[in-house]
Amino acid sequence: MLGNIVEVIAARGAEASVRSGSSFYRGHIFSGTGERFSRREAYVIGLTRVPMRFTGRVIALWDKGAAGDKPVLVVACRNRTYYEPEIRRLLGLPQKSEDVLRCLNEKSCGAVIYRCEGGKLSFLIVKNKKGRNWGFPKGHVELGETEIETAVREVKEETGLNVTICPGFRSVSQYALWNHATKQVVFFLAESKTTDLVLQEEEIERAKWVPYPAMMSFFRFENDRRILHSAVAWLRKNGVLRMVEKGPEKKSEKI
Repeated sequence: MLGNIVEVIAARGAEASVRSGSSFYRGHIFSGTGERFSRREAYVIGLTRVPMRFTGRVIALWDKGAAGDKPVLVVACRNRTYYEPEIRRLLGLPQKSEDVLRCLNEKSCGAVIYRCEGGKLSFLIVKNKKGRNWGFPKGHVELGETEIETAVREVKEETGLNVTICPGFRSVSQYALWNHATKQVVFFLAESKTTDLVLQEEEIERAKWVPYPAMMSFFRFENDRRILHSAVAWLRKNGVLRMVEKGPEKKSEKI
C-alpha cells in the first residue's frame, strides 16, 4: 500500500477534531462491492480543512501493535515529502514509542570519517549488525535536528568519536527499498583526532580504520564507493592529501 493513491472519506467528527487543534483527522478507505466490500481506517495529515473526500498518497503504515489488526494507513498530499519524525509529531506519537511506522520516505545522515597520523591517511568503516555490510556511520534524523546535528550525534553514538565536520562537503545517496519506500542518506566529511573507538553494542558489529584505496574492496554497493571517491576528491582539492602525500617536513641538518 505504500505509495498508493487512495481516496479517503472523512469520518464523523473529523471537522471538530481539526477545529480543536488536531493536526490530523480520521477517515476510511472503501473498496470492492458486495461480499468483497471492505473498509480500512486511515488518518490524513497536513491539511488545515477537512474535505468530505480527499485523494492523496499513502505515506506510512502505522502498526499500533494490536494482534490481527491491519496497520492504519497514513495519507497526505501527493506533492509533499514527509519523514518519520514529522509524521510522528503530526500524529501525536512520542518519538521513542513502541508504535511502528513504516514510511514511504526515509532519511538518514552520517559521515565519512578520516584520520591523518604520521603522514598516513585512513578512513573509518563500520559493519552494522542488521545489514551486515561495511559502510559509514549513519542513522535516522530525529525531530528538530539539522542534517549535520544528526550526523554528529550518530557518529558519537555508534563509534564514540567526537568529530569535526568539514565545511563544504555534502554527498547524497538515494535508493529504493524492498517495500517500495525510498531512502535518502546524506553524508558529510569529518575529521577525527583519535582512532580510539567505543562501539554501540546493539547496532555495530565491527569497525576498523583502513587506508585509501584499500577500503574500496570492503564495499558491497557502488554508492559507497562513489561517496568515498567524492570525499577523497574534496580532500585533494583542499590540500589535505597533498600534505599527507608530502609527509612531515624534514628539518635541515646543520653542517
